[in-house]
Amino acid sequence: MTLFSKLIQKIKINEEELKNVSFSYIVRDKAFKVLENEIDGDFVLETEYRSYVQIYLQAEENSQFFCRQDVIEYFMNEKKVAEFQVHSKDLESIHLIGEGSANVLINLLGNKVNCTVKRETEEEKFRLKTISYPGSHEKTWNSHRDIRYYYVPAKDHSLSNQLIVVFAGMGKVFEYRYNYSKALSDVNCHKLFIIDDYGDRGSYYLGNNGDSLVESSVISLILNFASTYNIPLKNILAMGSSKGGYAALYYGIKYSFGKIVAAAPQTFLGNFLQSFTQDMVEDMTNYREKADILFLNQKLFCLLEGKRTYPDIHLLVGSKDNHLQNHLLPFINKLKQMKVEYKYEVIEGYGHNALALFQNYMTQKANFLILQRDPFMYVNSIELTLDADSNLVCQVNCDKADIIEFAYYWYRDRECIEKQFYIKGKAHSLMKTNEIAGTYSALVFVKLNNSIYKLTSDNIQVE
Repeated sequence: MTLFSKLIQKIKINEEELKNVSFSYIVRDKAFKVLENEIDGDFVLETEYRSYVQIYLQAEENSQFFCRQDVIEYFMNEKKVAEFQVHSKDLESIHLIGEGSANVLINLLGNKVNCTVKRETEEEKFRLKTISYPGSHEKTWNSHRDIRYYYVPAKDHSLSNQLIVVFAGMGKVFEYRYNYSKALSDVNCHKLFIIDDYGDRGSYYLGNNGDSLVESSVISLILNFASTYNIPLKNILAMGSSKGGYAALYYGIKYSFGKIVAAAPQTFLGNFLQSFTQDMVEDMTNYREKADILFLNQKLFCLLEGKRTYPDIHLLVGSKDNHLQNHLLPFINKLKQMKVEYKYEVIEGYGHNALALFQNYMTQKANFLILQRDPFMYVNSIELTLDADSNLVCQVNCDKADIIEFAYYWYRDRECIEKQFYIKGKAHSLMKTNEIAGTYSALVFVKLNNSIYKLTSDNIQVE
């Protein structure tokens, strides 16, 4: 079994280094002690006076750490074998250090520091559901708070001065995922996808416990990439939907990026979190009182005061999404009041969880704003339906369909089963299912003047 104490390389308390900490350890007049409970493997550290404590961990051979907030994941041969959660009111930060994710530094600061590290080795009880090591594509930016990100370098030299920053939406508890990496795969500029993993569902890239350390760390990451690749702020495009849309607006406006694309964003953040989960209000502000709700509500709107250079703002929402009335229209009224220019689209028939709509919106806006491709190719929506004869019908709704070419790739259970090649004006396609059960979808290629978009439909289940 993997014991936490076995991984400890050293402990420093006010710069004094402890040795031989793989067993119970009490120093001098019990000024501090390190204990390990042999029954359940919990690791306990206590001090009797104000202390700055550093715990250094070193992985075993062929093993690696990964850290998210107060959880340390431990992988052996890239398979997760243990989780260690640090329980302490005095926890300042946890950082991956050095090369290869083989070392971790835990920082604690407080009066009479008390820290317990609980070990979990049963997969079904892991808080974080990542089973395979994520670090093969994910990197860590060390700052006030460690920030996880996925970076794709520019593949087209002519686009090497352009950067897309993608903020993630809200997932399930303890599930942190990147958004829109596939949707943007054909846009060959620099792309930076950033994870929001401080809090059970994130912190809107702002911070926890009333601080702004997550925000300062995220913006330092973005500006580091901009500086490294000589990218001016006007060439940074911030993108995201829902929670990611809020972050795109917040960072894009506050830090004067050039462009923003936000689908179905929250804007009155306090109102939304109060109705969705009070726990996030407490995580972010350290309280959950009325003043904190009002504070979160004004975080974005207060940026729309005074003189500043505003980005090129693009907004999307579905007509059936309550965000239209509760968040988008109040925000647009404020933009109008401040005489800030924006583009705004409402797509009929869609609610808040319109994943395919959001993917296609991000694809098309990136192609237009970064690649300057023809705006006539813009697709409002792609509808996939099942007719009375169990045939699938894919309908593409767009302007000037008569001058655009369309091709359709049909999929069943993620396997391509039919290809229909380019035909001008063919804004719909039919495919016979022969009543074969499965999960069906369509990949639509939209072509005009040698420019091509790849857009996806929603899935549809055939029983």
